[in-house]
Amino acid sequence: MLSGKIALITGGGSGIGRATCEVVARERAYVVVADKVLAVADETVKLLPGNNHISIYMDVSNESSVENAFKAIVYHYNAPPTLVVNSAGCGSMVPPLGITKEQLYEVFDVNVMGTLNVCQLISKELIKNKSQGSIVNVGSIVTNKVLIPSSLGYNASKAVVEQITRAFAGEMAKYNIRFNVVLPGFIDTPLLRQATTPDIINNLVSSCAFERLGKPHGKSCYY
Repeated sequence: MLSGKIALITGGGSGIGRATCEVVARERAYVVVADKVLAVADETVKLLPGNNHISIYMDVSNESSVENAFKAIVYHYNAPPTLVVNSAGCGSMVPPLGITKEQLYEVFDVNVMGTLNVCQLISKELIKNKSQGSIVNVGSIVTNKVLIPSSLGYNASKAVVEQITRAFAGEMAKYNIRFNVVLPGFIDTPLLRQATTPDIINNLVSSCAFERLGKPHGKSCYY
């Protein structure tokens, strides 16, 4: 199904992003592992079966960084990716009454503007090349039910990701470019561990039907 296709995975250095890279590589896609930390992207590439996979530096919050990454991808493969999974993200724990504009913008720069930057650039590339494409944005279950305390920035940003996806889906359908959003539950990733506390994780686990955190590979089949 994905044999010979180019797949770009942002945030591919860990968590859901890394698991997605492994899944699409097993489907014989050529995987572009994009991450703000190039060393972890390199580690992901080493785990992938097949060949012609590359790691690339990308700070999704920086439009120039995204543009440069896309240029490098097109130069390497002589074509843009036709599958993109936007899994790069961040979060922080700040109570609603204490959060500052700067703290809110820090999360929105990655989760919202980062998603928008990638969606805009891939759409332009696919339209220019008259190619079909599938873009999957990673949202979160927290947009339906707030279960993580002191995470206003993260929760709000993921709600915006849903609306970005809906907007692009409606506008890009005429070009045969599909946009979808997935809403993972609580997945055991470095981001969750870094952005919460053990007590919060225990509360999250108790709220889950299976009374455990999900695994990254369980949410990696997006295409």
